[in-house]
Amino acid sequence: MKKIYAAYNRPVEIDTTLLEKLLNYRKHESFDMIIGMKEVTIKYGDRVILSNINWTVKQGEKWVLSGANGAGKSTLLSLITGDHPQAYANDIILFDKKRGTGESIWDIKNLTGFVSPELFQYFPTYSSCLHVVESGFF
Repeated sequence: MKKIYAAYNRPVEIDTTLLEKLLNYRKHESFDMIIGMKEVTIKYGDRVILSNINWTVKQGEKWVLSGANGAGKSTLLSLITGDHPQAYANDIILFDKKRGTGESIWDIKNLTGFVSPELFQYFPTYSSCLHVVESGFF
């Protein structure tokens, strides 16, 4: 058991044995393309949210999405997490599979880690980042 200090100097117990077990729980798959988007456009009526987005993310790359409120960050993420119905009307590849070729939303979610703002508001305020990440294994 390792003790670290989280926000407000509260000690957080880390069960390193459990953490190691969780990290080795499942064989890590290899993919050529994690995300592939070609000319992706999302609109609601006449209002265009995303216009002609071309984006490729290869395994191991790290990206940051930033922008003002209303810029389309959440919409873009919902296309990746399988939560946006217009994903099927666009050319999107996730984990080497074209959207709409038989994968389920749960197949996609099984390969991603995402905590939405809606889910985050229900986490206890004393939760550390580690607790949030670990919760995805349970």
